[in-house]
Amino acid sequence: MSDQTNNRINFNENWNGKLLCNCFTTIRLFDVKYELGGIYDIALKDKVSGPAEIVFLKEITLNQITVAMAYTDIGYSPTQAREMIKQFYPSVPDIENAKFIYIVLKRTTQDVNLSNQIDKIGTIQAADIPIQR
Repeated sequence: MSDQTNNRINFNENWNGKLLCNCFTTIRLFDVKYELGGIYDIALKDKVSGPAEIVFLKEITLNQITVAMAYTDIGYSPTQAREMIKQFYPSVPDIENAKFIYIVLKRTTQDVNLSNQIDKIGTIQAADIPIQR
């Protein structure tokens, strides 16, 4: 999927256009560096779009990904999301039993100009749009 270094959560794709929202989710391999209340710079393809706070964490395994988690996070069914996540982490042994973490983030500076974002989605593939501030 992506990685986090130096208080940064990096995304390789803007699945479901989620990075255009003030609140969004991510499913990652479990790591203690993800902390409730922690502030992280959010980056799409290494372009930082601003900070966000982790407001919810839940440890899960792949088979615990719900319909709501899958569609909100990746925009696909739970079955499709599980298969995609397996491809994101090809070197993880026994991935079916690996611990993941479902994270909900809230931007610390919210964008009130949502119509501007909608205009951009209509003309540019959402996965390629860095958030402008």
